[in-house]
Amino acid sequence: MYSFVKKRDEKEKVRERIIRVASDLFYRQGYNSTGINQIIAEADIAIGSLYNHFSSKTDLLQAYLVKEESEWLEGFENSMAKISDPGEKLLALVDYRKNYSRPQSLQDVILSKLLPKPERLILLFLPL
Repeated sequence: MYSFVKKRDEKEKVRERIIRVASDLFYRQGYNSTGINQIIAEADIAIGSLYNHFSSKTDLLQAYLVKEESEWLEGFENSMAKISDPGEKLLALVDYRKNYSRPQSLQDVILSKLLPKPERLILLFLPL
């Protein structure tokens, strides 16, 4: 029994490593510019290991998108958990979406300190 559990855990670690490496490459280079051979090399796995977990690059992309969505929703739910006021929830949603979608720039930090909370909605209409 222990051997089965250990192998399953090791298999899951390889799968997660493949997704992590592919996620990083997809983010930095884009999906179309990232090749299977690069993912295999950077994940330090054999080609069979990749195809043992994913039938194609598209299958790997789907796993990446599911992971991203799960992380986004988990973070969103955590950020909303302690807020009960609907107006504050709306502002928190705007802030969460803005902060999650790109690294915060110095301009964003300055604006968030200068503008009162209700006026942050204006940021939705400013170019990113």
